[in-house]
Amino acid sequence: MNNVGLRNGGIYSVPNIRNTIISFSALEEKDWHVALQELKLKDKISGIEINISCPNAKVKNISSKLLEEIKQSFGFVILKVPHHISLCNLINLVDMGADFIHISNTAPSSEGAVSGTPLLHKNLNTISLIKTFRPAVKVIGGGGIYSLECLKKYESAGADHFSLSTALINPINARKIVRQYYEEN
Repeated sequence: MNNVGLRNGGIYSVPNIRNTIISFSALEEKDWHVALQELKLKDKISGIEINISCPNAKVKNISSKLLEEIKQSFGFVILKVPHHISLCNLINLVDMGADFIHISNTAPSSEGAVSGTPLLHKNLNTISLIKTFRPAVKVIGGGGIYSLECLKKYESAGADHFSLSTALINPINARKIVRQYYEEN
């Protein structure tokens, strides 16, 4: 069990598979160092996503120094941000050196967490704002992409890439969305 109660083997169980992007987080400053040292032993990782968005954990100590170390070791860094992030904080993260911003993760609620379609409007607005103020940053848009029309809303807002995590619950639908998108583009 990890710190938020999910079963996983943690940083020591990360496979060394070619072109893998590893998504992880750390709760204490020392954890960043331990995690990066372990990941540096794996020579096939092509990028790192830092998840600063989990509603069950308070992630701290994100710095330009940390992002630069990740970029030097792994090529690029993605920051997966919380649903409720302010534009000011988002711009600060981009200016620290994030190559990609992943908008967004779940939002906390009294029932646990909310994800998908209920976050769509906020996510689209956040993408439009960050692309207005930092157009060069690459944005991964996600949350509630169940159809090609929804994916196109993210694209119109400025997303460069798309996260279909929820759609993968139904892999046939996910493949259909991707196929339709590429057939039209």
